[in-house]
Amino acid sequence: MPILNRFTRVFWNYLIISVIVTAIDVGLLYILTEYANLNYLVSATFSYCVGLILAYIGQKIFTFKDQNKKIAKQFSLFTIVSIIGLLINLLILKVFVEYFGIHYMISKVIAIGAGFIWNYSINKKFTFKK
Repeated sequence: MPILNRFTRVFWNYLIISVIVTAIDVGLLYILTEYANLNYLVSATFSYCVGLILAYIGQKIFTFKDQNKKIAKQFSLFTIVSIIGLLINLLILKVFVEYFGIHYMISKVIAIGAGFIWNYSINKKFTFKK
């Protein structure tokens, strides 16, 4: 069962880093929207980009223990995956806030789930493949 054990370790480590980065993302979203009076979509974009950088570092070092020296290429791929994740995130936010009238913070929680599934699946398969 070594493959199962590795999947479990990788998945849980990915989840831990994601939770930490998500807390920073959501915190920045709230602060920028409520105190800096930025539009929630602008705040969400900025906070997501900060999270992207932190997530790459955490996932590369902690989760995948990746030794790939082609950091620019790998970070570019991670960024592309994350930008698609951001678009998924913003679309869900926009739909839930504008069309369903759900508070942006609750909508963000829903968007986080969709983004996590996308980012984990694609990064594990392509960005940090062994």
